[in-house]
Amino acid sequence: MTMIKTIAATLAFTLAITAPGASALAGTRAGEAPSVSVSYADLNLSSEKGREVLDRRIERAIEKVCGRKRGKITLDTGIYACERKTRPAAYKARDLAVASYGENRLAGGPDKVIRLAAQ
Repeated sequence: MTMIKTIAATLAFTLAITAPGASALAGTRAGEAPSVSVSYADLNLSSEKGREVLDRRIERAIEKVCGRKRGKITLDTGIYACERKTRPAAYKARDLAVASYGENRLAGGPDKVIRLAAQ
């Protein structure tokens, strides 16, 4: 049980991500940090297919948080800087979710959500 709490705490700290280019996220109120939640509650992370689906969701979330429009090329260096900072933290959280997947499924574990946020 202690390991699950440690993983949950690590996930919480890892997911508070600073993303300087994130102000482009539509629907964000002034002064409020944009954020995106990536749920994996419906995925089997013990399977390759489940992990691939989660990876695609994370990539779309990174684009939303950092301001890039899906598949579009941009010259905004702030967006690229945001992506460079956000991606490693997001995949660290993803790896923790995959590593603890069996325990969380059996023990009820923390919410099955990865939250990407910018300030």
